[in-house]
Order: sequence, then C-alpha cells, then structure tokens
Amino acid sequence: MFSKKKIGINSKAKELIKNFYYVILSNLISVFISIVVILFVPKFIGVEEYGYWQLYILYTSFVGLLHFGWNDGLYLRYGGRDYNQIDKKLFSSQFYLLFISQLILALVGFIVFYNLNFDTNKLYVLYMTMICMVIVNIRYMLLFLLQATYRIKEYSIITIFDRVLYFILIILLLLSNTESFKYLIWVDVIGKLVSLLLAIYYCSDIVLRFTSKGKIKLSIAINEALENIRVGIKLMLSNIASKLIVGNVRLGIETIWNVAVFGKVSLMLSITTFILVFINAVSLVLFPFLRKVDENVLAKLYKSIREVLTLILLLFLFSYFPIKLFLEVWLPEYSDSLRYLLGLYPVIIFEGKMSLLINTYLKVLRKEAVLLKINLLTFIVSILTTFVSVFLFKSIDIAIYTILFLSFFKSFLAELYIQDLLSINLWSSFLKEISIIAVFISANIFLDDIYSLLMYAVTIVCYLFFSAKYLKDSFKFFRLSAT
Repeated sequence: MFSKKKIGINSKAKELIKNFYYVILSNLISVFISIVVILFVPKFIGVEEYGYWQLYILYTSFVGLLHFGWNDGLYLRYGGRDYNQIDKKLFSSQFYLLFISQLILALVGFIVFYNLNFDTNKLYVLYMTMICMVIVNIRYMLLFLLQATYRIKEYSIITIFDRVLYFILIILLLLSNTESFKYLIWVDVIGKLVSLLLAIYYCSDIVLRFTSKGKIKLSIAINEALENIRVGIKLMLSNIASKLIVGNVRLGIETIWNVAVFGKVSLMLSITTFILVFINAVSLVLFPFLRKVDENVLAKLYKSIREVLTLILLLFLFSYFPIKLFLEVWLPEYSDSLRYLLGLYPVIIFEGKMSLLINTYLKVLRKEAVLLKINLLTFIVSILTTFVSVFLFKSIDIAIYTILFLSFFKSFLAELYIQDLLSINLWSSFLKEISIIAVFISANIFLDDIYSLLMYAVTIVCYLFFSAKYLKDSFKFFRLSAT
C-alpha cells in the first residue's frame, strides 16, 4: 500500500513546507483572479451572455470523463516516485496515445453535435468544449505527473502562468467593451493552450523524444495505458460522479428555467467554488506526503488535521456577511438571487473537508472503490432530490438547499467509513458542526444582518471555549510535525 521506505512524520518537513508555500502562492493568485473575474464579468456582460459562459464552464468541468481514468491511474500508480527515476520513454508513449485518442473523440463529438437540433449559441458552446477537452486532458497528464513526482514548484508555476494570462486577456476584453460570451470562451482556451506549452517545456524530456532511442513498442505502450485506465477509472468515475451531484441540479435548472436564471444561480455557486479551489490545492501537497507516512500515524494525524481544518472553515463563514453586502451594491441586477448564497455558503464546510482531507486519505489508503461507491450513491440521491425540487415542486430555493444536503450527505457517509477504518470517534465533531451550521442558516433567515452576525460570533466563541484543549493539542501536533 505504501512505499517500502517508510519515513517518520517529522522527516522531510522542510520539503513539505516549501511545497505548501508554492501551492499557497499559486492558489492565492488563482483565488484573487477568480474573485475579480466572478465580480467583473457579470458586471460588463448581459445576464443571458453570462449564462452561456457558465454553461461552457459547466460542460468543460466534465471533459475529464473522456480520458477514462488514464490520468488518474498514472497519478495513483506513480504518486511518491522521484521524477528522475521514472521511465521517460513509457510516459512519452502515454502522452501521445492520449493525445491521439482525444483528437478522435473530439472529431466524433463535432459530427454528433452537428447533427443534433441545438440552437446556434449552445452548439458553439459544445464545439468549444470539444476543443477544450483535447487541451485539458493532455495537459492534465503532465500536471498529474508533476504532482505525483513532487515537482510542486513547476506545477505551481504552470498554474500561475495560466491564471495570470487568462486574467490579462479577460481585462483586455472588458476594457474593449466586448460583451459576447464567445470571446470569453476563447480567452479560456488560449490560457489553457499556452499553459500546456509551458507544461511541455517542463516535461520536454518526456514529450519531445523523437529519436529511435526514445521510442517504445506499441504493445507495451497500450498495455501501460490499459493498466493506467484500470487503476484510475474508479477514481475518475468517482470524481465525475462527485461533480454530477451538483451538476445535475444545475442542468435541471437550465432545463426548466431560462439561461439567465441559470447564470444567476451559477454566479452564487462560483463564489463558493473559488474558495474551494484554494482548499483543493493543499491536497496536492498532502497526498504524496501521506504516501510516505507510517500507517500508525495516520489515525492521529487525521483527527488533528480535521479539527484544525474545521475551525478554519467555520471561521471562514464570517466572510459571508461582507460578501453579501458587497454584492448587493456591486451587482444590483443579481440581488434577487442573493438568497441562494445563504444556502450554498455552508457547502464550503463539507466540500472543504471532502476535498482536502477525506478524498486524500481514501486515495492514500487505496480505497478508490469506496470513494466511487459513496459518490455514486450520493449521485443517485441527487437525481431523486433534483426531480423533486426542480421538476416536481419547480422551486429553485429547494434545489439550492438540496445541494447543501447532498454535500453533507456525501461527507457524512465518507467519514463514517473512515471512522471505522481508522478506529476513531467523530460523533461529537459531527454534532458540533451540524449545530453551528444550523445556527448560521437560521440566524440569517430570521434576523437582520447585524444580529445574525452577532449570533454566529457568539456561537463560534462557545465552540472555541469547549474545544480549546483539543484544538491546542492539534496545533501542537502540527508544530512538532514541522520540526
């Protein structure tokens, strides 16, 4: 399950801290750019145009389905290896096989969509999604390789370059008073394409192997690809099922209501999503680190990370109040949809834990099948709740709180399994979190903003008082781990 060479929790702490620095820097930049884009794009383009832009974002979030777990298998199989020790010829063959497969799938997609009865704008979105698929999936093979082999610095530079170029192009578009969503899509594609070229530069000893010495037998390359797919397809399906949990609610809204309503809901979702981008990034460092940690440390480490992470996420809910106030002033045309933000904001708690901690642990323990079952079960529940809220009651408000329930349901199921697997007790933590979130939502529904803020502040102070000893022990454990 783990590397034969075990290391203690305190070893390689400097390397871990350095990689955290790179990841945090790159994702602080990404979060800042996401904030600016989220706030400025809907200010300068129409609600319907924004809706089509969000439709493209939604569709491209599922293009990972079409590499069939290839990249995920590579990540799982080679996680923790040294970059200089991997077989460069083998990885070169994987890159080009994946590239060819994506070109074929894109061509099939173009033919299929051309013969379906879609309106012009939606057809354009689908065509551009196919182009994005080719770029994104081959780029992620290189990014996953950099992550797996702990080249976090290079990964972070690529991420920063992608987002900064995207940001510059977006600003130029807005300054030129361009209101078409089509230009926004091209900006996204260009950013991804240029970052792919940078990834190729960092992995040039893999991608640019054109001599006979750099080639490998096709049969060996195909067998390696099939093995990567066999190992990774569970994780890939799990990730896609996880996205579909919320995605099918959004698709249901887009089906029943117009694209403008879909855009408003998507804006509120985007505000919570960009926060999770930063949390997700930390897991890139945590996974290869935990792969080298002795198994008898994992249970204690889980509880410590969980306690500290939960506190940070609960404190982050305070940001809801200034964000809501700012949006009321900055985007008055979206003011009628601000009530959705209340139901979506606590999703940060459950998805943050799921992304950073739960998913990472299940990957380290090679429990991808369990993760897949949890996500598939939650996806099935989401189909039922979407049908009730969207198609039966035709209520966007119910649909929004359905997303919150599904996020809690998935996180709760996963932690029940981890609780049993690691022989730890999390019941008191479950009850505290649910109670605090219930207070947060109830206070904001029934009280004015200032009083709901005070109510939540008092609740957090009480939580800190009763959890002070365990929090102190958890922080102490982290401090010792980094020395």
